[in-house]
This record gives sequence, structure tokens and C-alpha cells, in this order.
Amino acid sequence: MGDHVLVNRMVVGRAVSEEVILVEEGGKLLEIRGVELKPNIWEKLEGMGRIELKKIRLESTPSLRPFPPEPRVREGPRGKGVVLIDHAGYHVYELAREAEGAVVIGDDTSYVVGDILFRLGKPVVGIVDGDRDGLLAKTHFARGSLLLTVEEDDRTGREIREKVFGGGWKTERGFSEVKEEILSLLSKRVLRLVEV
Repeated sequence: MGDHVLVNRMVVGRAVSEEVILVEEGGKLLEIRGVELKPNIWEKLEGMGRIELKKIRLESTPSLRPFPPEPRVREGPRGKGVVLIDHAGYHVYELAREAEGAVVIGDDTSYVVGDILFRLGKPVVGIVDGDRDGLLAKTHFARGSLLLTVEEDDRTGREIREKVFGGGWKTERGFSEVKEEILSLLSKRVLRLVEV
């Protein structure tokens, strides 16, 4: 009890029981028992599409890395374009390997992805709303990264996907250009801005 509960590698909440039960009907997850759910988690889970219980990956962990080692930074090619990563930090290598940087939606996702891409020298723009679960005890971000706190990261993420990424998950434009466009788009809605 008390561990973070992940469904398909997305944190859904904290266990309040020794037993976690998922209820699914017709490809839709209807209930998660034994878990104190995060706010707005159903909206995030719906974004995953059709769900089959046989294929769901259910995990729990007190922390992804409670005592982090000092990260090793590898210098490599800068890459081209910028990718959008929305609450899917576990796929960061395949998504961002060839990119110059990433725009990341979600608190823990931004910190996990930022820490991973720090090792590759790739900056991120993290869109967060302050509901971080603290999956990593200590994180790093590459120089040029930016964390923007907004009221609702999910809604803001959808807007960024439509207006900055043209409805897709990657743009060939440079990181600086994308970062400036996001700052302009959200100029009146940013509650807190942290530059790295």
C-alpha cells in the first residue's frame, strides 16, 4: 500500500489496498479498485484508446529511482526536429533519439523525460500543472530546457499538439522556434516559468 500504481506505464494513483482490481467492459476501463486515483486520470486513460485486460501492463513502485546516481552525459548528434511526448515517458528513447529536443506534457513525464534527455544533451519544454507524484528523487534537465506551469497540462497539451504540431507528434522545425511559439501561445496562461 502507498506505492504508485501504473497502468500501461502511466501513473494512475497510489495503492490504498493490497489488491488492485481493474474493471473493463467492451474495451473500456470502467473502474480501478484499491487505488486513490489522480485527478483527471480517466481523461488520460481514454486517450490510450481501446484497452484489453489481457494486454494491460499493471505495475506498482514506491519510486522509479529513490537514490539516483550522478548521470552520465553523452555527447552525440543534435538531431533534427522536435517531438511531442504526452504522458508516455517510457518511450522516450524511441521517440526522441533523432530529435533536437522534445515538448513534454505531464508533471512526472516531464521530469522523467527531462532526466533521460539530459544524458543526451537534448532540451525539453515541460508542460506541467503541479500534480507531480515524485517518481524520481532527483532530476536534471539539459541546458535550454523550460518548465511551464499551467492550470491544466492535459488541455494545454492538446492545444499545443493542434496549434504547434499540426495535430501530429513531430515537427521538423528547430527547438528554439518551437519553444518561442509555445511561449507566445501560452503567454497569458503560464503560472510559473522555470528556465534551465
